[in-house]
Amino acid sequence: MTDPLAQLTWLDGDNPLDDIFCVSFFHQLAPREVLRRFGAVSPEASGRPSTNSSR
Repeated sequence: MTDPLAQLTWLDGDNPLDDIFCVSFFHQLAPREVLRRFGAVSPEASGRPSTNSSR
């Protein structure tokens, strides 16, 4: 079986794109929902007090 990531080995080391990053855009999702979908632990579950930001 071939490695599915073999075609991306050129990204290792020095490459013309330097570091690779991901930018995501979300439409009509609250910041808390975005974090939840990325797997972030909620303040309630972590035992830390919640900071209510309503931006």
